[in-house]
Amino acid sequence: MEALFKLLHLPSRLISEPDYKIITEARHQLYRLEIKDWLMHDIHRWTFFFNIFWTIFPLWIWWRYTDRNRFLEISFFGTTMSILAGILDTAGAFTGLWQYPDKLVAYLPNFFPIDYVTIPVVFMLIYQKYNNWKSFTIANITVSGILAFIGDPILIWLNLYEPLRWNLGLSFITFILMASAMRWVSLVIIGQDFRYRRFSHGK
Repeated sequence: MEALFKLLHLPSRLISEPDYKIITEARHQLYRLEIKDWLMHDIHRWTFFFNIFWTIFPLWIWWRYTDRNRFLEISFFGTTMSILAGILDTAGAFTGLWQYPDKLVAYLPNFFPIDYVTIPVVFMLIYQKYNNWKSFTIANITVSGILAFIGDPILIWLNLYEPLRWNLGLSFITFILMASAMRWVSLVIIGQDFRYRRFSHGK
C-alpha cells in the first residue's frame, strides 16, 4: 500500500495528527502497566476469586429462575441493561468519575461482573416479577437503594471500586433511571413485535 501511495505521489495518510500519536503511545504504556499490575497483584488476591464467583453465581440464578415462557423478552431486557451499564461505566472510568483498583479482566476499564452479570440479572428478575409500572417502580427504587447504599460501600471496602468524583446518591438515581429506561425500551420493542406478528398472521 505504501508503494502505491508513493507511485501516485500521495501522502501515506491524508491527515496527520501528531497529538493522536502521543495518545496512542500513552495508551500502549498504560496497557502494559495495567497488565503488569494485574499479573503481579490482582490475580493473586482473594478478590479475584470473589469476582469469578459474582460472574458465575448470578448467571446460575438467571438460568434457574427465568420464566421460560418469556425467555426472549426477559433476555432482551437484560441485554439492554448490560449494554447501557457497560457504556456508562466505561464513560465514567474514562472521565475519572470512578476507578477499579482490582479487576477480573485487566484490559477492561469497567467492573465486568457487575456491569454484565449482576446488574442485568438482578433487574431481569424484577422485570419478570413485576408486570406493571407501579409495582416495578417500587421494586426498582428498593433494589437500587440496596445496590447503591449497601452494595457499593461493600465494593469500596473490598477495594474493588473507588468513586473519585461520584457519590452513592448519584449511583442510586442512575440505577433507577437505567432500569426504568430499559423497561420502557423493552416494552416498546415487544409491543412492536406483537403488532408485526398479528399483522402478518392477519394476512
